[in-house]
Amino acid sequence: MHVLPQLVMRNLQSLLENVDSPELLNQCVSCMLLLARSYPHVFSSSFRDVVDILVGWHIDHTQKMSLTKKVSGWLNCLEQFWVADLGFSLTLLSQFLEDMEAYAEDVRQAAGGEVLDEEVPQLDVSLAKLAALLRVFTTVVRSIGNRFSPSRGPPITTSYIGEVLERVVNSVEVARCTSFSEELLTAANDCVGFVLVSLDPGTAPPTSAVLSFASEQMQACLGCSAEYIVSLLSFLALIVEQVGTNLPAPFVEKLFLPSSNLLQLRYRREVEASFLQA
Repeated sequence: MHVLPQLVMRNLQSLLENVDSPELLNQCVSCMLLLARSYPHVFSSSFRDVVDILVGWHIDHTQKMSLTKKVSGWLNCLEQFWVADLGFSLTLLSQFLEDMEAYAEDVRQAAGGEVLDEEVPQLDVSLAKLAALLRVFTTVVRSIGNRFSPSRGPPITTSYIGEVLERVVNSVEVARCTSFSEELLTAANDCVGFVLVSLDPGTAPPTSAVLSFASEQMQACLGCSAEYIVSLLSFLALIVEQVGTNLPAPFVEKLFLPSSNLLQLRYRREVEASFLQA
């Protein structure tokens, strides 16, 4: 009964595996998404293979950001498949975390002149790859949707969310302490923020690593681009909303003391304009 859709799916997958241009990729995936909506049981058997290919495009830091955002949107459209194959989804996230830690170490070695292995990328390449991993991690978490929440039960638990936050922040901190990158920090703020929001507002524990990560950025935000500062302000607002009254007093003081760098940002019109557009 569904022989034709299966044949079409096989041909589309074969085409996707050999696509070498963003234009052809767009046409191929558009057809796949249409088939996924009309014949989800047919598409489900190819879901993992399709994801592997699209993730490859997503983490290719040499591609234009417009394509990365488009690929992210395509993956988001497959929420029902991400949730149905939750084990695969979480395994993929685990692999991303391991890769983040590896690239963070590459950044540390490259910045410290310790590179002995010719396979270790240059500093700027390692930073770009780490930022790309953060973006794809955010995409997958977003794709899982409301199922990525302790309130929905195992295997997503509060301790799991805490471990994810710790590993993401620690990886970024290793890189940040050796080389400042607005692109990396912007991707990190989005990633950590999206994971943090999976917890119910007011119940999020005041994770020391997350608060320290935010505090360090507050100390060095002056002179940075409007895009990065908007990312930081959005991240801080989310922390306040999620953690609520559990916020430690020293962190609150850093936000509102007269000497706070954040208060000085009020006089930067480009930041205000960018924040309103965000």
